Formats: sequence, structure tokens, C-alpha cells
Amino acid sequence: MNLIKYNTELKINVISGIYGASKPNLFYKLDKNSDFIQISNGFIVLNNLNSGNHSILIYKHDGASYEKVSGFDFKVAEPWYFSFWMVLLYILIIGAVLFFYYKWNKLRYMQKLKLQAEELKHQREILEMELKAENELNVQEYQKHILELELQTKSSEVAGKSLSIAKQSEMIDNIQSILDSEKDFNKLKSEIKKAIKINEVNKHEWEIFETNLNQIHNEFIINLSKKYPNLTPKDIKLCIYLKMNLSSKEIAPMMNISFRGVELHRYRLRKKLGLSQEENLSKFLLSL
Repeated sequence: MNLIKYNTELKINVISGIYGASKPNLFYKLDKNSDFIQISNGFIVLNNLNSGNHSILIYKHDGASYEKVSGFDFKVAEPWYFSFWMVLLYILIIGAVLFFYYKWNKLRYMQKLKLQAEELKHQREILEMELKAENELNVQEYQKHILELELQTKSSEVAGKSLSIAKQSEMIDNIQSILDSEKDFNKLKSEIKKAIKINEVNKHEWEIFETNLNQIHNEFIINLSKKYPNLTPKDIKLCIYLKMNLSSKEIAPMMNISFRGVELHRYRLRKKLGLSQEENLSKFLLSL
């Protein structure tokens, strides 16, 4: 089979053995094309052929029918940019790009970890300074500090976080103490389960928490209910948490729903309040 370079002109000379008045009209078909193309001046000229195998069939036409008289098969080579070496080059280039992208992402990730470590160290230093300052307080200052903390726990900023943080810290301390003291695996597992169960926030504690929350925001609840009577108790509870400037991640466990559930609830709440996308929901609630 003849091999033709890609994107080159193919010129085929077709000569009939019959001359004179009885010389037949010659036609050709390319690659099983349904159309017969007449051969002019004894040449077939082909351009812009796709790479791959091709065939030309020569026919003579007697005015009534077409009769096949010859054929020619040839192959057009692949373009240079699809050659083996070029494909190999493409693979190497893509591999290099992916490698450097991976290195760049890894570098960014390491920098992020470093920043987080520095931030954690800074927070630990601040906490140590606060604990040291607290230990240096005398009895009178300590009692005053306790009273201030008790007042703060009734404020809207701390009400949503204090219960879960205190319980989690206590549970972690208890589990750590059990891990340090117990050696028997079965007993260790039993003690850890007991510590988790003891430190769970029971129904009564949540009822007290919600009662205090409603008392603190009683005026806000009344105004909101009057202005938007179609709001459900869950809608009002979400409004309180948003007014406290809590994030969706912090609200999710307090409403016993997922993070996506909070986001969906916020979207529905915006529609009930008639807010546009440009208006900030938390700022709107603070303005009521």
C-alpha cells in the first residue's frame, strides 16, 4: 500500500487504452462515496485528505451504466504533531505540569500548616497569660471576676457556646484521667462510655438553657412574632442564634440538624422575611 505524506497533494494520472470516438468517459469514487466524479484531462487531484487508509475506484460510463475498471489503495500518514515522539513529548509536558502543580500545592499546604501552628502557639501563650493573671487575683478580685462571668453567661454572646464547650472540656479531662489510670482494656472501655454518658447534656439542662435564652431575648421574640406572624418556633430560634452572631457550624448541633440543614433553613428564613440577596440576614435581625 502506498504511503502519502499528510497535507500533501495527490495527483493520479489515469490513461484509457481506447482512443478516438469510442473513448469512454471515466469517473472515480473516493472511499465508497456515492457520487461519481468525472476525470478531467486524465488526472485525479486530491487535497486535504484525512490521515488513514483510502481507496479510489475507477469506472467507465457508456451512457447507461457504470462499470468498474480499476482501483488504487493508499494510506495518508499521521500529521507530524501526532507522531510517536510528539505524543511522548506531550506526555512529558503534562507530567511536568502535574508534578510542579503538586509541588506548588504541597508548598501552600505546608505554609498553611505553619501558619496554623504559629496561631495555635500564640493562642496558647495568650491562654497561659490569662491563667497566670487569674491566679494572681486576690480573693476579692476573684469573687468580682466570678460575678462578672455569671453576668456574661446570661448575655447573648456566651449563651450559645458555654454549655457545649464546658461539657466537652470536662469529658475530655475525664477520659484523659481514665486513660492515665486504667490498664485493663475492658474496664477502660466501660469507664470511657460512662464518662461520655455522664457528660452528655441532658434534656433538663437544654430546657433551662432555652428558657434563659428566651428570657434574654423576650422583647426581640415578641417584636419578631408581631412583625412576621408566619414564622415557626424553629424560625424564631434560628433568628435568635443569628442575632447572637453564631455561625452555621455553631448553630447546627444546637438545633440538632446538619450544617447543610442550617444553610437551607437560613435560605427559607430569608424568603419569609422578604430579604434580597444583597441584604445581610444577621444585620437585619440586629436592627429589629
